[in-house]
Order: sequence, then C-alpha cells, then structure tokens
Amino acid sequence: MARVKNLLLFFPGLMIVLSGCVTTKLVDSFGNYTDVHIEKAEFSPTAEEIEATQQNKLRVVVIPPEDKKIVKDAELKEAIVSSVEKHLTDAGVEVVTQSLKNKLQRSLVEFQSAKIDYKGPTDAHYAVICSVNSVDLNSEYVAASKDKDGKQTSGPSCKYTARFKGMIKIYNIMEKRIIESVELNHLSLDYRDTSSSSCKIGKSIYELARSAASDAVDEVRTQLQNFFSPKGYILAKKVNEDKRIFRISLGRHHNLKQGQHVDIYTKQSFTNELTDEISIDEVKIAEGKVTDYIDNTFAWISVSDAEKADKVKLGDYVKISYKLSLFEQFSGVLP
Repeated sequence: MARVKNLLLFFPGLMIVLSGCVTTKLVDSFGNYTDVHIEKAEFSPTAEEIEATQQNKLRVVVIPPEDKKIVKDAELKEAIVSSVEKHLTDAGVEVVTQSLKNKLQRSLVEFQSAKIDYKGPTDAHYAVICSVNSVDLNSEYVAASKDKDGKQTSGPSCKYTARFKGMIKIYNIMEKRIIESVELNHLSLDYRDTSSSSCKIGKSIYELARSAASDAVDEVRTQLQNFFSPKGYILAKKVNEDKRIFRISLGRHHNLKQGQHVDIYTKQSFTNELTDEISIDEVKIAEGKVTDYIDNTFAWISVSDAEKADKVKLGDYVKISYKLSLFEQFSGVLP
C-alpha cells in the first residue's frame, strides 16, 4: 500500500492519464461500421501464409542455466525458467514439452561447448538459453537513526543485498546460430531489524537471490516478447465517420487481449540507383489498438489517426507491440 501511495505522490496526474485513455470497445457499436474498399498492398501474403499465421504458433524451448553451486543452493533455475516461460506464453508463444526440452538441451550444450554443428531436434523454432554469470550476496549493519532533536526515528537493522547477473541467448534452430543476446542485471535488497551489529549471511538470503533473478528477467520482458511478437495481416477495413477499424489475422489463439498496441507495416521496393539492386524495405505506417472484438483466429483493431489509417492496404502486416505497463513505468523510477 505504501508503494501505491508513493506512486500517487510522485505522479499526481496518473488518474488523469488513466481516465484519458482511448476506448477500445467495439462489439456493441460494430453494426454502425460499413465495409469499404481497401487497396491491395504491392507485396501481399498468399492464402497459405495467412492461414499459417492464424493456425500456427512459434514453438520455443527454454534451456535452464547450468547447475552451478549458487544456482542449486538458491534454487535459481526454477525462478529464471518460470519467469521466461510466463512472458513467452503471454506473448502467444508455445513452450515445448519437457521431453523435447531435455533432447534439445543435450544437443545445445554440445553445440556451445565444442562449437560443433547443431544436430539436435528441430521440432521447435527457437531455443532461449539462460545462463547465470554471478550472484553477489552481501550484508551491512545500519545503525539506528535520530532526528535533530536526538529522538530515534528508526532502529538498527541489517541491510541484505543480492546482485544477479546473467544472460539470455536466443538461438535460431533452423539457421543454427545465436541471433540475439540479452543481458540480465538486477539488485534486490532487504532491511531486517536487528539487535546485533553482526549481520551474518544465512540461507534466508537465497530468497532475495531468487527475487533478483526473477526481477532481472521481468525487466527484459518487453524485449523478449517483442522479439517473439506474432505477425498477422490486414484482411478488411470498416469505417464509421472518422473512425477506422481493421480485421487482422491474429486472435485468441495468439493470446491477443483488448487494449494491446499494434504496429502496422507495409513492404516497399527500393532500387539502388548506383548498383541497380532491388531491395524490400519494411516501413511502419500506423499504430493501432486491439478492440474487444476478438475471435480465435482474427480480431479487429482500431486506428485513431484517420490520415494514417487511410494509407493502410490489404495485406500489410501487423505485429503486437509489447510495452511497459503504467505500474512498471512508474515503479521503475522509484527507489
């Protein structure tokens, strides 16, 4: 409760921001919208590509860190893996079974240690490889504090800290290479009342280490989720005066939720006049939000900027854009 009070003290405009959010309710007013013709994009998906986005999910295996002494003692493996898997599942990713995970882990260990070609199972698209670099556990005695009149304001305490450092590597199984590395770094601390200046470190500090490991993963949540963000396509458009909505080929199957942010991209050809080489550029043209009209394999999104919405074409693609929640944004600036 104290933390919530602090948030309101630091950000008195928070409630105004919340009340000013654009509504994403659509179901009740859907009948007020009319179909309009929408121009086809230069590079449109095939029927097979659209069906694939509606039916298939990215399959990912999460490889836990090696069993170092501190990893075992503090039970960090479960804390790290469960946090990673939760964020991936929330992003619509399918986390593979334990049996396949074991097979992949053996093959990936050989791949990393001996630098040999990966020859393991290919039933997953990516492997998320977790590692622990260091866990520093410390304690410090904090003397009682007094105000200017000599009145004690707080008693003596022991300050315990756990600094966790690690790494997450994303391995493309089909391409057989590491394509992304994400650093993990978080400091957790705890104050405990004491009657002695001897602040010994016992097994109870392992809970703080687990918290540091889990929080370190939470801090890179959006980075992980945006890497694995599902891709869909623009299928139709409806209008109601100055309002624009689009049907996309993503739905509950991809764990879509009302209010999520969506980025819309188009593909454009570019000719290098110096070399005459032709390349395909992917350009972001609009942003939208998922409405409450969500089916298993499709959903409707709203685009508030009518000018940008009218540039969107049939077959342009969309990706969910994962952002920090208001609580994550505000709690991140508080001590």
